[in-house]
Amino acid sequence: MKPVEVILKTPVTYKGTTFEKLSFRVPILADVKALKMMGDEKTNAEAFDHVMQYAQRLCTTIEPAAFGQVTVEDSMAIAKAITPLFGVPPVGEND
Repeated sequence: MKPVEVILKTPVTYKGTTFEKLSFRVPILADVKALKMMGDEKTNAEAFDHVMQYAQRLCTTIEPAAFGQVTVEDSMAIAKAITPLFGVPPVGEND
């Protein structure tokens, strides 16, 4: 697996710096132990919430606090980009 990048449709400005793309590292065992493995969620809402927790943890570009500025549209793109890192289908495509 390789890290992934997501180009934001709406850039995020945090602490005076504007970010147009976000990078996400590959998850490690410590991440899974901290947030539990993905794929056991019962609803799409639970899956989306879980993947966004991971996104904040795996992002190497911005701090978790900056995720409050990410649009819903961009958060869906992030979810679709990072869920394959866990060997599960992208959010919204497992129904």
